[in-house]
Amino acid sequence: MSPDRGGLGEPLNWSEAAQGDTVALDHLSYWVGDDKDPEQVETPNGVVLMSQTCDLVQDRDRVLVAPVSEVPASVMSAVRKGAKPLLIPVGAEPNHVADLERIISVPRAVLNGAAVLTHAVQERSGEAADRLSARIGRGLHRFAFPDAVHDCLSKMKSKIADWHEKNTSRALVLRLIDEFRISCLDWESAGRDISITAVIPEECLPPADARDSSWRWSVATVTDLKSGEMPATMTMERVSQLILKNIEAENDAAVVVLWDLWIDALADAVLPDATVEVASIELSVVSDAEYTYKLLKSSETLDFSVLSDSSGDGAVVAV
Repeated sequence: MSPDRGGLGEPLNWSEAAQGDTVALDHLSYWVGDDKDPEQVETPNGVVLMSQTCDLVQDRDRVLVAPVSEVPASVMSAVRKGAKPLLIPVGAEPNHVADLERIISVPRAVLNGAAVLTHAVQERSGEAADRLSARIGRGLHRFAFPDAVHDCLSKMKSKIADWHEKNTSRALVLRLIDEFRISCLDWESAGRDISITAVIPEECLPPADARDSSWRWSVATVTDLKSGEMPATMTMERVSQLILKNIEAENDAAVVVLWDLWIDALADAVLPDATVEVASIELSVVSDAEYTYKLLKSSETLDFSVLSDSSGDGAVVAV
């Protein structure tokens, strides 16, 4: 726990509060069904502070909270796979989530003195806090892809989500990806040509010029390559194993080549055939050092990030 945070079970101190903290509150009031008057809905697991930390520490009249719900294992599995972007894993138990569909503004005074049950992050301004804030923001501010595009990408979403849960080298490589970015010149018209880019941290994907024109595929240039193994006959799992081995060995040229093989294998495995609505989808890979601001502005996140935040391992991967 950060030294400037209050202890669990102690009364809420607004000067130490942070987005994601769970506090005790026995009920919230909602309009239920067609009733004109709000009803009290019990919140036995407390509520999560959803306002940004900078707003919580200021003397605002109201704060945003969401109830903590206990969900079955099947729902948590869907949350981990990115199928429930409005549910945020929080709280003391592995099956506790904050339900963004039931987020509500309450008077700040209602929470004065409430017991703090959990801290979602240890450092209020650290990397984990930034990931949590982004995760909440994505749940509420996702890009509205046309239905035809969403349907077309569903196979990719489903397969990557399933792979991410496996104990494989392919899953480990997926967890190296910072973000998938998607772009299209005209989202509203049929015959779309879509580009999807996997953005990789520079330490896991060196610049493209790390491989010079004289480089050749061989057991001497690719760490852990077996005699007779050729790119055309390698499985995606085997390419994933080699990526991990060559990153560890700091074999930059081979890493560049292997990532190109991996993204081609991903395209073969998950991309659908062309349709009237989506004429083509191109997959590519680039290091974060080479992904320009211009490309960032002209693209949207293909939100696979919920998987990283729910699993806690820093991975990415939810459409």
